[in-house]
Amino acid sequence: MVHKRNHKKHANRRENDRRWFKKHPEAIPDACQVCGKDDTILEFHHESYDEPRIGRFVCKWCHDKIHGIGKKD
Repeated sequence: MVHKRNHKKHANRRENDRRWFKKHPEAIPDACQVCGKDDTILEFHHESYDEPRIGRFVCKWCHDKIHGIGKKD
């Protein structure tokens, strides 16, 4: 049950983030804050879920790499 509860908690934070960034589009950079790629959709990576506004915008590739998903270079 803990997993479902955490998933719901993270889903709520994602929705809150989505609303906040929709109201504050100036906070969204034009490029990935890790690799600099600017022709991609950016995702917000939380450095800590306890601090929902602390994080960085990254492309899908960098986000997966941060979480250790996918091919390792």
